[in-house]
Amino acid sequence: MRDRGAKGENLASDFLLENGYEILARNWRGKGQLRSPEIDIIARDGKTIVFVEVKSFASRGFDQPEYRLDLRKISRLACAAQAYLSQIDHDDCSCRFDVMIVNMAEGGCVIDHIKDAFRAPDEPI
Repeated sequence: MRDRGAKGENLASDFLLENGYEILARNWRGKGQLRSPEIDIIARDGKTIVFVEVKSFASRGFDQPEYRLDLRKISRLACAAQAYLSQIDHDDCSCRFDVMIVNMAEGGCVIDHIKDAFRAPDEPI
């Protein structure tokens, strides 16, 4: 499972690079925040900082991993993103959350990049 996730993150990162994104960090976790959620990829798209959650699977079925992002996970990712932003100068940047679905089923790989997939909740959950 971990190998599939790492491979999916590598494929997603390559996809972003090929589409003009700059990768700022991978598998980012706040300093001293061992239990904080990890942000799979942090990238820059022009003046936008993009926090990317990668969902990898190998299935021909109807499994839809994008629906595995419940409100609790979204809230935790938003808190991690806020921690990242507190450590950098981002005054001239906007931010967004993307989800990348990497399907590595037999016979190839399909990447679905969902831009601005969700908004950070107003209140932590």
